Amino acid sequence: GFEIVLTAVAAEGLDKSWLNRIITISDLEKLEKLHEKYGLSVNGEGGEFESVVLDCPLFLNKIIIDITVVKEETKECASLSISDAHLVEK
Repeated sequence: GFEIVLTAVAAEGLDKSWLNRIITISDLEKLEKLHEKYGLSVNGEGGEFESVVLDCPLFLNKIIIDITVVKEETKECASLSISDAHLVEK
């Protein structure tokens, strides 16, 4: 019941393709493999990534992202700026 997107990545094994996409069970499995290979923290607590919750069971409305800009500093360090978003009723 959660919709989460990554807004920044800064770790070996992650790149800008992880930004602004709804994280799925398959993505969590990929993060676990990256943990095994590089020691990446699957929950991002080591600063490997930042995220934003777009929807969850507690929310009355869902956040829809309209306009974004991706800034790639290196292959494994990129960020997503959200410049416009709106709410929709659930």
